[in-house]
Amino acid sequence: MNTLATIAACVATTLGQPEPAAPQPDLPPQVLLGRRAELIRANAPVIPEVVIVPDGPSYLAAVAAWKPNGRFPVLIDDGTWQAGEDIARFVRAFEPRRVVRWSGGDRAARGDARRDAVERAVASAWGQEGDPASMLDFWRAHNHVPPAIVVADGADPAWTAALALAAGRALPIAWVSLERRNVSGAMSRSDADALCAEIERACDATGLAWRALGDDLDAVALCLNAAVKIETSEREFVATTDRVGRPAIGASAGERWAWSSQIFGTEAEAASRAMCALFLRPASAWVFDSYPHEAPWSMYDGSEAAGVLREAGLRVTLDDAPRQGIADWRARTLRAVDAGVVLLNSKGNRDWFELSPGRAYAGDVPMLATPAIVHMVHSWSANAPRNRATVGARWLERGAYAYCGSVQEPTLPAFVPTPLVARRLALGSVWAAAVRNDGAPLWRIAVMGDPLIALGPPARRTDDAAPLEGVEDEGETTKRAAGETDYDTLVRSLWLAGRDADAAKLAAALLAERREAVTPRFARDALFPVFRAGADSTFLDLYARLAPDDAADGAARDALWFVGRRVIPQGGAARDQALLLLRQHARPDQLDADNAELAAFLGG
Repeated sequence: MNTLATIAACVATTLGQPEPAAPQPDLPPQVLLGRRAELIRANAPVIPEVVIVPDGPSYLAAVAAWKPNGRFPVLIDDGTWQAGEDIARFVRAFEPRRVVRWSGGDRAARGDARRDAVERAVASAWGQEGDPASMLDFWRAHNHVPPAIVVADGADPAWTAALALAAGRALPIAWVSLERRNVSGAMSRSDADALCAEIERACDATGLAWRALGDDLDAVALCLNAAVKIETSEREFVATTDRVGRPAIGASAGERWAWSSQIFGTEAEAASRAMCALFLRPASAWVFDSYPHEAPWSMYDGSEAAGVLREAGLRVTLDDAPRQGIADWRARTLRAVDAGVVLLNSKGNRDWFELSPGRAYAGDVPMLATPAIVHMVHSWSANAPRNRATVGARWLERGAYAYCGSVQEPTLPAFVPTPLVARRLALGSVWAAAVRNDGAPLWRIAVMGDPLIALGPPARRTDDAAPLEGVEDEGETTKRAAGETDYDTLVRSLWLAGRDADAAKLAAALLAERREAVTPRFARDALFPVFRAGADSTFLDLYARLAPDDAADGAARDALWFVGRRVIPQGGAARDQALLLLRQHARPDQLDADNAELAAFLGG
């Protein structure tokens, strides 16, 4: 990659041949968009290594090391439970040759300086070290027309997703200034209009056609911690992602010119969601349909959707009549669910969902073994996606990197029927278009994740190593920590490498032979691997050793209730320990439901 000729050859391989492909006017715009987006992703060789970095500057420098003939996933470990779980889920799904740690980069880049650094990193990822503003000309020279535009703010933590999508999909970035960052709040109509106007000006500046579906820019990746809803009148809302991509002429905007979707979160969360979109391809699905088999509910038939996904080559788990009640749900979700696509039909509100029969709560959203794309036909689930008391927020916390739900009561026809969502995805439609009704007016369905996700084939893997100096192999970290009896470091290393069974064995051995080595930090980092490994007695012992703040953490309490449901029916000492912990850790956001379930346990 030292000469322009070599760079051009690599880019041509990734971007396609110099001669334009034959037009395909018979394809619908959403499928054509999927073909265009997949051309880049599927043809960019992947280095099968996961690079874990400690912070944003290191992340930026690592992504800048991508090249057209080799890119690799980069994830941020900020020390939180959420980051640890996101990394572990990704590693299990991606199955890398190795996991490494790396640190570097310029820690001074903030605001405008970060914008410049991101633009330079995008150019570097395409082998260009000159003026980043020339990237559109560079892509045009190689017959690449960007299918979407990325929207970001240099001061917003979701810039990490913007960098990944722009570099990974060869997309321009529209830099905006977001005054309010409250994802679960609501923006005003005037603020929404101003945001849309900024995006349209940025589209004009690219020189690309964008004013209609089927032209150049047909999607908007909103990488911002912006409110997911817009207040159109008192206590009436529409979805921000349904407004973005329509003309900037007011909240009663007309026909869309692009499909929009949103990535938000911390630097670590946003990076994870973007990396999942770029590097993972689902191989399995779970379909749960709680609806009756009568009109109009039968239009959303889960069995039909499952059949479509099976024909597309996915392994499908189906729960439909007569297995569609709360008992069936809990039997399926007692352990972590391994499904890359989840399609769920239910009724209810933002913090609970009705099954047939029975009611589930936000805390009943299952733990996910691997990241997932989730479509939920249900009212209100995406009303406040940073409030973990809501159903949508729990899915995102559990590892959903793409999610579709409603910000208010939308009525059933606002959702694309579940079998049609499955069929569109199977045919290659992009995510943001597959879950939108064609020609529908502005309404309440919110779409989250990379808008250009499509169920295409996995990219070719190379034998190369990530071109970063000074990486530390996580396997070597594991060996060193074991030799030094640094069990806190050892268990986190096992966790992030997806080695749940080994982490569970280590925890059980220490609890049996060296209990003093099980520190609160060790208990924290071993908890979720032990949960997934099904070592329930070990889990309960670890939970009792958590620091008070960790024991009160919502995700930890959710895992505890899943374990309680597993061990209490079995009786014995584990039952007594579980009952004691459950009494102490009823969840504040569903206190009545937890107390009722605890009473049933005691009565049983």
